Amino acid sequence: TLSGLTQLDAEGKEIITSPQRNFTLVRIANKTFKPKHSIPAEGMFTYYADAHSIKLCATNKSYPVALTKETAKMERDYSTLTKSPGAPLLAHVEGVFEMRPSMEGDKEEMTFVIQKFIKFLPGENCRQ
Repeated sequence: TLSGLTQLDAEGKEIITSPQRNFTLVRIANKTFKPKHSIPAEGMFTYYADAHSIKLCATNKSYPVALTKETAKMERDYSTLTKSPGAPLLAHVEGVFEMRPSMEGDKEEMTFVIQKFIKFLPGENCRQ
């Protein structure tokens, strides 16, 4: 199993400066990373039957979107901009990733939590 990530020098060798100081990152068990700031994101947002999702342009991966005050604002705008339920709209948002309970079953899944809705760009898609 992977026990950590070690930074290497330009020649691909481990950087060792002293035994007390190394360049290895180790995961701490049962700790969840919580970012301090939201990240700007662009993605194809869909809303259908109380389920929100976003396919991020940068990674081309889809994530469920948590229900927040900002998501409720998005629902209103989405409903006025599209006549087809579930049709994707390009959205500019800011948010964070969190592990949240899945809509299906009792497991957790990576969820995008929108903290700031900026705007929809109807008729536009992710740039390649």
